[in-house]
Amino acid sequence: SAVSGWNDQSGNAINVGQSNSSQRPLFRANQMNGYPALEFDNNTNAGQNDFLTAPNNSLLDNTAGYSFFTVSRLKAKNPDAQSIISKRTDIDVNQAFMLFYHTGSHVYLDIDGITDRFSSSPTAYVGNTNYIFGAVYDGTLGNGTRSKIYEGERMRRSSTESSSFVGAKVSPLLIGSTHIGDSRPFNGFISECIVYRTALNDAQRTIVNNYLSSKYSVALLENDKYDGDLVSKGSYFREVAGVGRESSGSNNEFNASANGGLGIRVNSGLGNGDYVLSGYSLRTNNQIFSDVSGIVGMAPSRWSRIWYLDVTNNAAVINTRITFNTVASGVGAINLGTASNYVLLYRSGQSGSWTVLANASSAIGQNIVFDNVNLINDGYFALGSINFPASPLPIELLTFDANLEAGVVNLSWSTATETNNDYFTLEKTLDGVVYDEFATVQGTGNSSSVVNYFETDNSPFGGISYYRLSQTDFSGKITYFPVVSVENKSPGA
Repeated sequence: SAVSGWNDQSGNAINVGQSNSSQRPLFRANQMNGYPALEFDNNTNAGQNDFLTAPNNSLLDNTAGYSFFTVSRLKAKNPDAQSIISKRTDIDVNQAFMLFYHTGSHVYLDIDGITDRFSSSPTAYVGNTNYIFGAVYDGTLGNGTRSKIYEGERMRRSSTESSSFVGAKVSPLLIGSTHIGDSRPFNGFISECIVYRTALNDAQRTIVNNYLSSKYSVALLENDKYDGDLVSKGSYFREVAGVGRESSGSNNEFNASANGGLGIRVNSGLGNGDYVLSGYSLRTNNQIFSDVSGIVGMAPSRWSRIWYLDVTNNAAVINTRITFNTVASGVGAINLGTASNYVLLYRSGQSGSWTVLANASSAIGQNIVFDNVNLINDGYFALGSINFPASPLPIELLTFDANLEAGVVNLSWSTATETNNDYFTLEKTLDGVVYDEFATVQGTGNSSSVVNYFETDNSPFGGISYYRLSQTDFSGKITYFPVVSVENKSPGA
């Protein structure tokens, strides 16, 4: 279908969109390693070429540094400019940057106008091929080496840039076009665009490119630091994140929200050329009671999600703090149990017994923390519990739906597993602050198979209201799940 908007995932809300229906790109599923892409057409008529745009935002200029990362595929070479991402109002007018294909087979970079435009030449690119292109501009360097273009982590060209600072540019952001009013089409696919308003150091750039390479299955030409995405390793290609150090700087931490629920902070031992990268394969996550050999305890269990960690260690042992976050992992907010019951699991292969590396040092809020973990070998890591009734790895809620039918709201939900589950509570609210409880439903207790539940609200609020589901275990601990909304337009409501 045609895409009217593409939301910024950074939290800065620089969302791009297209109000003209004839200029909207198409959403295409399964284009790159199972991930979607936006398809931009080859219509050269005025007002017909596809692109997305956002209004001027000063967060995208007033800087001495940029780092760009893109994943794209042209359908055919074209001698005209085919822009991936740009910020300008016209050629060399309020132009902060532009990364684009040009002259048929090369990638070009503009920073602060077109005066110092340069290309990736002599490297030529072909149509119908997925590429990871990037560029780094660092105004703190000497003007002879301020701008660089990368393909698959290999630097293709370093060039002169006279500007040491990109000032205020009152211009929109565009994806798929050089500027508004220009009819030169992109004619291809774009899956991802990342812009940092700083010049990343070598370690940070390498980590981002390994993330993109694993996600979209585009081979890196240099600095491939992660083997977990290989089929032979189990294809752990999702949300790859990492820590690392090079002589130009380091990246010492990544949050669990960037890696499907597992985060790492380096305490010590990270030397030049050292990296730890992590990824996972399972889209969903829940508590399971199988494949727990090696977990010695009263009632062992573990999360079904496993992470592959690729450790590059040239000298000292890399000492870390590893955090599992229940919300980021997809299992939801829960009341955690005794910290010492949670265990960090490791094994060198995709099957076999687990080795317990450590007991958790704390379990507070959403975070289960293992401090002073020495990472030495590549392998598979998971979170376990030696006593799941006392320290549960929470139930997995598969679905929670609310639908208005004939003046009543029918609610349904399903669980994949349940541990120590006493009952569910249903509440509703108009303002999202004050909730009214209207039903309780008995839980199954313990289950490792799908269980379906149903309840009806015979007196729903009028207008838009919200329904919340919570679960209480036998010890009185309560877990809340995300709310769902219903709009009731019934007469008299």
